Amino acid sequence: MSIDFKTLRLQGLLGLLAIAALLVGGCASSGIKGGVSVDAIDTLSVQRWEYLIKRQADKAYDLLSPGYRSTRTREAYAAAMNSRPIGWKKVTFVRKECEADRCSVFLLVDHTIRLPGLGVGKSQEAFAPIRETWIRSGGRWYYLPAN
Repeated sequence: MSIDFKTLRLQGLLGLLAIAALLVGGCASSGIKGGVSVDAIDTLSVQRWEYLIKRQADKAYDLLSPGYRSTRTREAYAAAMNSRPIGWKKVTFVRKECEADRCSVFLLVDHTIRLPGLGVGKSQEAFAPIRETWIRSGGRWYYLPAN
């Protein structure tokens, strides 16, 4: 598997430019407000990742879609997410694209991962552009996992 670092750097720069544009434009989230407003997605998507960063997946579970929660218990989800061999460090909201009751949310997630060949206890810091799907169900917004 080949990693195109030039493309990753360009994506990171574009993400930072998008964030700067939001800050300069004065676009601010109106808060969670019970998760009803489309503006709540900005906060909810970051909040979900902050729970995962703190290894509190049991709290992130509440932001999963009702359909997904019907297929997996809170305990099973928390155990699977909290035991991943990656250390998420920071999340940055980039933008969202919405149509009716469905939004694509774009985030940057900084993480640390152990790679073979770096030596015992050594890890590599990196970031990943993430695209999430959020849906409105029962008037509230939820994250819809891909699998």
